[in-house]
Amino acid sequence: MKRIFLSAIITVISIGLQAQTPAGDKEDEQALLMQKGAERDQAAIDDAVNGWWKRSMKNHDARIAWWREDKFGCFIHWGVYSAAGGEWIGKKVDGYAEHLMRKETIPRDVYREKLPKTFNPEQFNAEAWVRLIKAAGADVI
Repeated sequence: MKRIFLSAIITVISIGLQAQTPAGDKEDEQALLMQKGAERDQAAIDDAVNGWWKRSMKNHDARIAWWREDKFGCFIHWGVYSAAGGEWIGKKVDGYAEHLMRKETIPRDVYREKLPKTFNPEQFNAEAWVRLIKAAGADVI
């Protein structure tokens, strides 16, 4: 409960600070956010390399032996970013679709305005997808 309350307070403060940012400072703010993101990402990489990833590699082969035998599988993940279909404003975007907003430096308000209204998962049927993938021969989904 304390975490939720603290998150709500931080969000309110963040929104208030964003509202006070002059239009001319938007580029500086974006550059600062990118720098902070790069620092955060590097810290996570360092933590992984020197911590959990290094430990996980000790029994890596034993943990993935089943995967080496199955050979064929499918990993399904999708969300609002799927609506863009690998393009943004008529330009093909390479890489993982879920990184569209970051890669194309799309402002949050623009992203919210354009993508969610075109993402309509009403027809999504997970069971049908799984049947189709299994019929194709996948052992792992």
